[in-house]
Amino acid sequence: MGRLETVFSDGGKPAFIGFTVAGDPDKNMSVRVARALIAGGTDILELGIPFSDPVADGPMIQKADERALGAGVTPSAVFDIVREIRTESNVPIVFLTYYNIVYHRGIEQFYREAHDAGVDGILIADMPVEESYKTGEMLNTLERALAARDGRTRKDDVLYDIYFEKEDAGGRKYIRQDLEKAKSHYYQLMGWDVKTGIPTRPTLEKLGLKDVADGLEKKGR
Repeated sequence: MGRLETVFSDGGKPAFIGFTVAGDPDKNMSVRVARALIAGGTDILELGIPFSDPVADGPMIQKADERALGAGVTPSAVFDIVREIRTESNVPIVFLTYYNIVYHRGIEQFYREAHDAGVDGILIADMPVEESYKTGEMLNTLERALAARDGRTRKDDVLYDIYFEKEDAGGRKYIRQDLEKAKSHYYQLMGWDVKTGIPTRPTLEKLGLKDVADGLEKKGR
């Protein structure tokens, strides 16, 4: 059982997730902040990786990113921070990051480094759903390779999941689906052909793109 699974294995007990931007205001101080969060009872430590355009975050986190970047903190420095925390704590660590950081470093390289540093989960705030399928398949393959390398066994074949947010009379819910079901679900929500992932004629016409629909039909798509 992994560190994250262990946290949530205690029935319906809620978990406290403490957040800080790695490297804010500098590398050494951010390690001290992380230690303080853990000592204060954090069940899961979430570390934001500083990014120049954190559009999914509010002004407070944006300013923290600016301070960390100003202090010269890079993704490599963030991995160092995780390794330092890991020398004295087994609390699950999750990254909050942006896809540009992952893509620029190399998807497989980024995840391999995160795994080896001791990261338990990665939240990519701005990853397009369409990109997530390819990335998810790559991660499934990588996780199996890492599990074999580390002498671990996996009970399930589907290691990568997608969560859809749904709000109804009962409140906000998150629906967990495996890769293929999630892809089909997303295409249906978008009004795209489930098999091809191409917008249907009614969808294109609603967007004022009748000429595009005509062009696709001429090409037999």
